[in-house]
Amino acid sequence: MYIRMSSNKQYVMTKCSMFTRKQNLEVLKFLQEMDVKICSASDGSRINLDALSKRQIGKLKRKVDEIDVPVEPKYRLE
Repeated sequence: MYIRMSSNKQYVMTKCSMFTRKQNLEVLKFLQEMDVKICSASDGSRINLDALSKRQIGKLKRKVDEIDVPVEPKYRLE
């Protein structure tokens, strides 16, 4: 049985996978403020997005969009 993931969850995962460590820490702090359960692992942290309500996912998506600012050209590594 295949369960389709909501587009907001997929959007958050895709954006965060391209974030810097600092940006991901901001996301984790935001999730802590929302009292979301964060599981620590040796290779990082895990969040069960399926356990979040639609409202929480919406807040998280807005926060991710707020954090996702382009790097100024003079600071880019190319």
